[in-house]
Amino acid sequence: MRIQVSLGLLLCSWLVLTSCEKEETPIVLPPKPADVSLMTVELGADYHRQVFVNLTTGQQTVAPMDCWDLAFDASPEGKLIFMNGGNNVLIANIGYGNFKQAVPLSALKWRWDAASGQPDSLVLSKCFNSTTRISLDSVYMINRGKGNTPDNFFQFKLLSVSATAYVIRIADVNGQMAKDITIPKDPNKVHVYFSFDKGGEALNFEPPKSDWHFCFLRYRWIYYEFNPPLLYQVTGVYTNTSFVDVAVDSTIQFYDIKTAQISGLPYYTNRDVIGFNWKTPDFKPTGVEYKVRKHVNYIIREKSVNNSLYKLRFIDFYNDKGEKGCPRFEMQLLH
Repeated sequence: MRIQVSLGLLLCSWLVLTSCEKEETPIVLPPKPADVSLMTVELGADYHRQVFVNLTTGQQTVAPMDCWDLAFDASPEGKLIFMNGGNNVLIANIGYGNFKQAVPLSALKWRWDAASGQPDSLVLSKCFNSTTRISLDSVYMINRGKGNTPDNFFQFKLLSVSATAYVIRIADVNGQMAKDITIPKDPNKVHVYFSFDKGGEALNFEPPKSDWHFCFLRYRWIYYEFNPPLLYQVTGVYTNTSFVDVAVDSTIQFYDIKTAQISGLPYYTNRDVIGFNWKTPDFKPTGVEYKVRKHVNYIIREKSVNNSLYKLRFIDFYNDKGEKGCPRFEMQLLH
């Protein structure tokens, strides 16, 4: 009986206290501005697509991410050459002069480009005489990331670069079947491309330089804290550094960002400033799941007459079916 009375008193006390509590006011989220656009990019579950995105029109241009081995600066004064790290391409310098025979592949010192794409971080940054723009006569071996296949290894030399074209000489792994190939520049593009498939092929699939702001692709990130360095493939964003630069902010709510609030932010020109860390991996027994850092905002500024300014944040890496490789982001034109 004593226990029943105590429980009864406790119940009455709880009713009195709860009846005196002030009702909570529901939190009202700020409305989403009508001019905020939502865009989704489909890379495929194995990230086999490379997708160029135009923020102004919403246009997406798609290419197979493994269709190229080397990318060339397409501007008349350009001479930079980039490797396809997303396809595990590696390059080694094997000497000078003529192509080599019976090269010991396992003994080569394979090298890679940094994700930033800065000139001093590129393996092929010093192929030409800076004055004559003629080859320094280096011979390179390329590992195309295709494993133990007949078309994985090739030798090549970069013969010359002019305002209109690059000239490359290629040969098989043993230095045989040499041929010269011209890769035309395109002043309307940021890059032109080259594949060692089909006996060597120049490619020009990129949209005009003012028709894309950034590109989703698989690329290589280097963890130098490991010994030897860990070469790791990531999926992220390279910006069109010929057309835009980018600032980053995580202190302002996305919908609250106005032009005046971000006037003092520094802008960056490395191609991986957006990169891949807008998402973080969550390792589970069933596999890796990715969580998006929604509080990180990117301010994208055009280098054009209008100098258009966009704000952008990622909100998902999965589509409505739960399939990964589908980055989704919000974007708004500020001016």
